[in-house]
Parts: sequence; structure tokens; C-alpha cells
Amino acid sequence: MKNKVLVELYIVEADKYYDVFIPINEYIEKIVEFIVKSAFELSDIIPSKNEYYLLNPDNGTVYDNYKLVRDTDIKNAKKIFLV
Repeated sequence: MKNKVLVELYIVEADKYYDVFIPINEYIEKIVEFIVKSAFELSDIIPSKNEYYLLNPDNGTVYDNYKLVRDTDIKNAKKIFLV
């Protein structure tokens, strides 16, 4: 599993936590798209908006959608929010 990191994802809108493997060679924008599709389908909640972002809860910064995961501070056991 060298090309993935395990993160704790909190989805604010659904008020749920998930442990998710995220590929490090993928853009944040694509990760958000995958998360929204799968997590909302699992929880039977209809997404209320079109734009979602990943947020670092430690310092409040929003991850740039056009960066690769490996170029961010997202590492194993990192807690991130989907807002």
C-alpha cells in the first residue's frame, strides 16, 4: 500500500466519520469527487450542494483542488473534513 494513505474523514453534512484509503498520485479534486459519490450513496443522503472541499481541521486551511495528494500534508492517520 505504498501508493495510498489511510485518513480519518469526517463528512460535515452527513455528520459521519469514515476511514478511507486515498491514492497519493491523484488530484484532490478527483478525491473529493470519489468521496462525495461513494459516501453520500452509503449514507442515503442527497448532496445539498455542487462544490465540496477537503479541509485541514488542525489549521483551517482548504486543500487546493489542483494539487496531488502527495504534495499536501495529507499523510497516514491524518484527520480531514469534507465541507
